[in-house]
Amino acid sequence: MPWDDWLTITETLEDQLYLEIQARMILEMKDPEYLQDLAINYQRQNWEKDEVIKNYITKIEKLKT
Repeated sequence: MPWDDWLTITETLEDQLYLEIQARMILEMKDPEYLQDLAINYQRQNWEKDEVIKNYITKIEKLKT
């Protein structure tokens, strides 16, 4: 088992369908202010996720030493 197996994302059919539904819902939205709010919230969530991942990696490195 390669060391980076945990990095591989396995997308199920259900995952693909869920993502497609979400994408179509966004495409159907017509309110520009709502779309701006949605984009801002997604950006914040993405930044927070990145920070959590950085913290996990730092913690793992500390535990390894």
